[in-house]
Amino acid sequence: METENVELATPEIAIALSNAPSMGQVFSKALLLSLSKRQGRLTDKEVHGMRVSMDRIPPEPERIKAFRRVCHEPRDQTVLPGIYLETLFVGMLGKLITSPFFPISPMGLIHTRQSLVQHRPVNETEILDAQCGLKRMTKDDRGITLECFLEVRSGNELVWEGVATFLSRRRTKGSGKKKKQTPPPLPVKEIFNLAEDTGRAYARASNDYNPHHLYGFSARLLGFRSPIAHGMYTLARSLAAIRSKITFEFPMIVEAGFKLPVYLPARVALGYETFGNTVSFELRDATSGLPHVAGRIKSL
Repeated sequence: METENVELATPEIAIALSNAPSMGQVFSKALLLSLSKRQGRLTDKEVHGMRVSMDRIPPEPERIKAFRRVCHEPRDQTVLPGIYLETLFVGMLGKLITSPFFPISPMGLIHTRQSLVQHRPVNETEILDAQCGLKRMTKDDRGITLECFLEVRSGNELVWEGVATFLSRRRTKGSGKKKKQTPPPLPVKEIFNLAEDTGRAYARASNDYNPHHLYGFSARLLGFRSPIAHGMYTLARSLAAIRSKITFEFPMIVEAGFKLPVYLPARVALGYETFGNTVSFELRDATSGLPHVAGRIKSL
């Protein structure tokens, strides 16, 4: 399968926000744009680089508490979990993909990978600046893959950065999926029972109110048989469990790929194993063994 890079034209389009848009606004606009833009195909011959920024983001103590509670993070700490910092970008990425300059349909984007580097502990009282934007875009037989860079600064110091990878899948006739060989499972260390309302609880903590995470009827409207857990929730829950047993020094890198969706309610198994200063981990269905998340954590 050949991959073709999409060249990002200049000048870069910059959008500065004073407040993040609500997910209701984002989803309504995405629905309208999906009428004129197709999944898996570029609507413009020229694709501009884009970035969205928001400065002086104040602490949100109640949302931080909710995040710690739903992700089973320690509640007596003042250092922000790394995945919490990723939630700062929910509205900003929503603004990016619903911009008139965004070259593909915002509907149907699949979050396939997430990487992050936390350079130092970030205190929950810090006022932060954040920006995100298009880093790279490629085309292949599956559709269009876009990588978005994410950066968090405290003052002039880069304290956290990441890359979120999304796929806009091209629908083609007769393109059957090839089964991939699944590696043997890692040793199971913990079982999670995820309730039907897990998506709603994480939405309140992350501000990600995408309908397929919330209720059965809204999930079915988007083609899912029941609500599915946020991919970032499954990653956050896995990291919290691992970090309760293993200490990682900063700077720390996390890389994860999202596999099959977690239909709620669910019973999932967390497996992990240490190789030197790296912990490889995975989250699978506790009964079938089907994979949901696979990744690694490493102190740099």
